[in-house]
Amino acid sequence: MGNLLPFRRRKRAGPARFRRRRPGSDWADAWRSVRPAVLLVFLIAFAVVWSRPDLVGVPDLFSTEPQRVDARWSECGTGYATHCVVDGDTFRIGSASYRVVGFDTPEFDARCPREAELAAEARAALLEWLNRGPFWMRGRFDDPSDRYGRELREVYRKDAAGMRAYVGPELVERALARRYHGGTREGWCN
Repeated sequence: MGNLLPFRRRKRAGPARFRRRRPGSDWADAWRSVRPAVLLVFLIAFAVVWSRPDLVGVPDLFSTEPQRVDARWSECGTGYATHCVVDGDTFRIGSASYRVVGFDTPEFDARCPREAELAAEARAALLEWLNRGPFWMRGRFDDPSDRYGRELREVYRKDAAGMRAYVGPELVERALARRYHGGTREGWCN
């Protein structure tokens, strides 16, 4: 039968931080040291996208199902209308008010006559765009609204190639709107 040898545990070199390693020998160690910073950047980017739908649009992953709207539109305040345009970036459907994200238009409570003229042109342009035919609007799952209680929505229609044609760039091109992603707005009286 042979001699029995006693079992002896090998002594470990201690915690990993005290072991000797050659510099640059292990990519996993380098990744472990960078991983928290990469995760933090990703979380910040995710929070910005989630909190600011007007910054990059509503990502398909976080958006509601697009709602198709097909109606005849008029200006608000010209009688009873269930579908009406308030100004160049706001419209109503029934009692709900919607703010189109991604651009800003002049306001009717203007600081100068030029802004009031542009506000009327912007409202007419949005009214004309909405009356071209059916369009889609969509928001985010958490259904954010602005400080005035208007629901924030992307508004677009599909062109012949199936691409989304948004209302904002058309108004910006006609100098009736400016790109807007929250924060301080510029004046229209310059």
